[in-house]
Amino acid sequence: MHTVAADKLFDGSVSLHTSVTNNALKTQHQKEQEQQHVLNLNVLWDHQEKNTDAKINYRFNRYYFTKKTQQNKSILEGDSHLRFADDGQYSAIFFGHSQRSLLNNIDDANLVENKDERQILTLRPEFKVRSSKVDDLILSFTGEDISYRYAENLDSTRLTSLFLWQHILSKVDTMRLRVTAADIRFDQQAQNDYRSYKLLIGKDTTLRNLSYKIDIGADHLQRQTGEEEESDTKLNYKVQMHIMQSRHQWDVQLERFVTDSSLGSGNSFDFEGLDSDVVADDIFLYEIYRGQVSWAYSGLCDGCDLAYHFIYLLQKHENTIDKTLELNHGINGQYFLSNVSSIQAGMNYRDQRLESGTVLSTGFKMIDIQLNYQHQFMKKMHMNMGTKYENRNDIRYKEWRVYLGIKYAY
Repeated sequence: MHTVAADKLFDGSVSLHTSVTNNALKTQHQKEQEQQHVLNLNVLWDHQEKNTDAKINYRFNRYYFTKKTQQNKSILEGDSHLRFADDGQYSAIFFGHSQRSLLNNIDDANLVENKDERQILTLRPEFKVRSSKVDDLILSFTGEDISYRYAENLDSTRLTSLFLWQHILSKVDTMRLRVTAADIRFDQQAQNDYRSYKLLIGKDTTLRNLSYKIDIGADHLQRQTGEEEESDTKLNYKVQMHIMQSRHQWDVQLERFVTDSSLGSGNSFDFEGLDSDVVADDIFLYEIYRGQVSWAYSGLCDGCDLAYHFIYLLQKHENTIDKTLELNHGINGQYFLSNVSSIQAGMNYRDQRLESGTVLSTGFKMIDIQLNYQHQFMKKMHMNMGTKYENRNDIRYKEWRVYLGIKYAY
């Protein structure tokens, strides 16, 4: 990372990856061998001053397919924001943008042609009152515009008012009360518009080797159906925990919330191992229960790193008894051969189940194994090469891929 000044950080890279696959379309029959190229650009710029907070964090990928098994395509993912505040931080204005790619269907193969992109634009004025040395009152109004590159029927806008009370209990403990009211409107399906009213109580604790955040409350949903108004109240919670112990590091995240098929899980990348946030066929509400446990260990040997994660996700549709369950296991290891070279090995296992009542309607199990070698030379140049194997049981495909990449970091 290149440090521009004490409050400015800039990091970026340009890379070209070339790979050869024996099954370009991930199919059981009519396997096509193809050489594929990916041009990648990563940019991270973080600027902080007394009254200004700005960040740009994007990755751009351009995909090329030599045998035209898919159309060449560009995908941009990441986020940026700009926040201006007055000298006392009592008022501020926030502008935000985020974008990520999504599979078109939950059981689609992970191909470029099977992906859409969701963009979220955010505008938020904020106001803060310090009522005492330990109490802050915050009021904000957020406008969001959600749009899809192809699935325009899922586009929506939402206006959210927030009241937040923060109280400092001690040097390590803070509690808060959060109340929000949101009006959600869908561009092409006004009959599905709804309102959301949330009440959450939370507590943060930061100790030397332990930190955690807990939020728990309720989400009251209202929607007009013809001449009648439907309403329902759901439990919301979010628990985050970080533990450091010697050479061990543990991270835990558990949450339950209600969302709609336009917003989905938002454009955050908290659960990157899952593809269950996909482009929906229609507008509907659903509940998400999800959890993630990760462990990292650096004491196996000198120059060794080991990591494991487990992800659990359950999605329940509001109008049916259909639900999606996914279990995800991943283990990765790295060994440093020298100061400039290392080898990595990883394995990931996904078990996805789509259920209707007590009947298992469909789903799949998938395993991928990867072996990689990295080498740094000329200070800013990096080379990596390796192989990857995928096996998925429902569409019965197997794929071997070998790749070579060159990256320049600046």
